[in-house]
Amino acid sequence: MAASSNSPRPLRLKPLQVPGFARPILLVDGGLTLGRDPENNVCLKGDVFPAVSTFHVRLASRDGELWLEDLGSKNGTLVNGEIVQELRLKAGDVIQLGPIGPRFVVVSAAPLSETMFVDPASMGIEKLSHTQVERLVEHRNRRTMILGAVAGTLAVAGLGWWGLSLSTQGRERGELAESALQKDLSEAQGRIAELLTRYDARELELDREQQQRDEYVRGLEDSIARGEQEAQALRTRLAVLEESDGTASDIARLEASIASAQDELIEHRAKFAMFDPVNVAAARLHGVDAVSRSVVMLEVSVTLRTGDGAVLNIGPNGLPTMEDFDTPLTLDSTGSGFCVSPEGWIITNGHVVSPDKQDDLIHLLRILSSKFPGIQPVVKIDAIFSGTSRRHPVRVVGLAQNADLALTKIRPFEGLPHLKNFNHEVDAPIPGSDLYLFGFPLGNFALQEERTVIASTFRGILSRIVQGNLQVDAGVHPGNSGGPITDSSGRVIGVVFSVQAMPDQTAVFTIGYGIPIKKAGEIWPPPENWKDPEPEEDD
Repeated sequence: MAASSNSPRPLRLKPLQVPGFARPILLVDGGLTLGRDPENNVCLKGDVFPAVSTFHVRLASRDGELWLEDLGSKNGTLVNGEIVQELRLKAGDVIQLGPIGPRFVVVSAAPLSETMFVDPASMGIEKLSHTQVERLVEHRNRRTMILGAVAGTLAVAGLGWWGLSLSTQGRERGELAESALQKDLSEAQGRIAELLTRYDARELELDREQQQRDEYVRGLEDSIARGEQEAQALRTRLAVLEESDGTASDIARLEASIASAQDELIEHRAKFAMFDPVNVAAARLHGVDAVSRSVVMLEVSVTLRTGDGAVLNIGPNGLPTMEDFDTPLTLDSTGSGFCVSPEGWIITNGHVVSPDKQDDLIHLLRILSSKFPGIQPVVKIDAIFSGTSRRHPVRVVGLAQNADLALTKIRPFEGLPHLKNFNHEVDAPIPGSDLYLFGFPLGNFALQEERTVIASTFRGILSRIVQGNLQVDAGVHPGNSGGPITDSSGRVIGVVFSVQAMPDQTAVFTIGYGIPIKKAGEIWPPPENWKDPEPEEDD
């Protein structure tokens, strides 16, 4: 018998960058245990996870719900940053074994990777926490109930119109509902009129461009025809001179004129060939390839240091320490960016190059500050151009206040790949237009050629513009953040910053969002007084 559509969806654990664990972990007979002992369903070896206890935590299914129980672990179990003993779990909860131990996220059917998710009802929010997602779902449910109540009120009002009298309260509700509907309808009609106006203007612009191209092609055809006639006339005159024993100087002048006419014909024919459909497609792909060479992978590493420069390490018992012989605590991530000038200016997302402003790290610092006063994150960023392996130290120069954008800088070098004639004052094309995305999906987790990194290119369409953001139907994955979005001619029209999420925070990797490149006006052009540091600082 088919399962009921109302039955709870099975939950599982998704490791969050846990060494040795890449795939989601299924529950065994409705539950599992995690710990260092081999008898656990999930064995976390002590030499890799010293903060994990022998039997650390148990997950068990109770009446269709998933419950967590801490098994008396030494360093405790945290759910969403809070220490718990027993708790009912739901999709989106993050489980951490100890304050610095491995982390797992509870997911339902589709896999979830650490990236930035946006809800369609909250495009103004740069990053949604699990609590915010729950609130959005609750808000959506409440909104559905309200709409149902309004619909019921209108139905009652309709019946009353044919014979039933409404109470004063019912009339007021009906009037309020009708007023709200009229307002919504008016706003929708205004928005539709605005879109139609923009569409008509774009159609006129495309028609003018097509007319200009047609006139140019007709001009080339006329020039080729005139050139062939002139060349033939010159050849006829040359033949007459040769038969009549013309002077050598006259013959030389005619031969030079014929050669010049032939060169001009060759040039016009070459221009004409550019409008052949096959050549147009090749020229387009050439522009796409030029953009790909300017794309960089950004490797970001965070260490925690005290005011005197001491590095926070992890001791053999899994606890933080300042002992030099222990393992340094580092937090690594990757993103994408693109170089826009020969001076080494790179544009990317603010969240890619500012991990010290992320909630998880701020929470960890709050926990550690009581034991290690003055501890602060130190961020190190390297840029690697596609097709190369050389690491270039990156410095963050500016962060946009009203968009998730950042301007960074590397020291220039000979042959530095960059976009030619970068212009941030570019309008987005109309919805339905072809576009390309560039970046490094999954970063170093994806197959690379040893230390040489290779950027990926995704082709898609601009499906719509939502609250000023570009919705793109193309492959968008963790690691793409900060990469450029271009139109079919290679012009940058936006910057990738997020992937679509369902209410349970499972990702829809074929729908993403980009920031229009016009918003880069907050960070571009760069400050005029910027000076690169001395080379010794990069070594």
